[in-house]
Amino acid sequence: MDKNKIINQYYDEFKVFIKENKMPLIIPVEKSSENNNMDEFAFIEKDFIRGIAVPIIYNKSLFDYNENFVKSIFFHEFTHIYDANIRFKNLNEKDFNTVIDSYSEYHASQIEMGSLIGMKNKNDVLTIASKLKIKSKVFYKNELEDIESYIITPLADITSIICQDRDAYIDLSDFEFAKQYVKLEKNIFYYYGKYDLYTKYANKNMPDLLQKNCQNFSDIISKIHNAVKTKNIEPSIYNIRNLLKNFQDNVYTYFLKR
Repeated sequence: MDKNKIINQYYDEFKVFIKENKMPLIIPVEKSSENNNMDEFAFIEKDFIRGIAVPIIYNKSLFDYNENFVKSIFFHEFTHIYDANIRFKNLNEKDFNTVIDSYSEYHASQIEMGSLIGMKNKNDVLTIASKLKIKSKVFYKNELEDIESYIITPLADITSIICQDRDAYIDLSDFEFAKQYVKLEKNIFYYYGKYDLYTKYANKNMPDLLQKNCQNFSDIISKIHNAVKTKNIEPSIYNIRNLLKNFQDNVYTYFLKR
């Protein structure tokens, strides 16, 4: 089947999953990592996420992986569209940017995981509880993994950035370091989205390995985590924005200033 048709089919399934029909159109755009230095499976540019038709850029290599994994990646991106155009459509630009860069990544990570373990819709608690309690295996790319191993996948990117010697980035340009920081911040939300979903429904005391492995920044990361996992996110937006600014300042000061 044509890739555009597959992606649009996933989008129709997502609308059922999220219980929302009034979503904008999507425009799938295939890119090659060899030609575009693209290191993400898929992404949506924030400047275009509130349009009538939203471009979804995906890596050509994504379709080399297991179908369930591919679908979960698109469900992640569709969640950003939902958050931008439905849930948070009335936010001002400043608050919107904060939410999309923080809570929406956390939310999308949970929807991605829910899709991967076979939830029928966002309220399908029975499926998620049963699958997580028995530690069902899930596909990451083409490998069948234990669910806890899947959850901690973002930790590799986090620790590879933040658990370095203080002079590790001395030769990087400001732009290159900024790219590393954005990757770090996103993966924190990816990790906690999955981690919180698991600990809520699996009734397992899974250790928080991010806190264990990032001692220099554990306090501020804990505060960010607590701020984004609240059910009523709007009153927390100002706090989240300040916490992220403090975290960024701390990371930049630790690695770049002497």
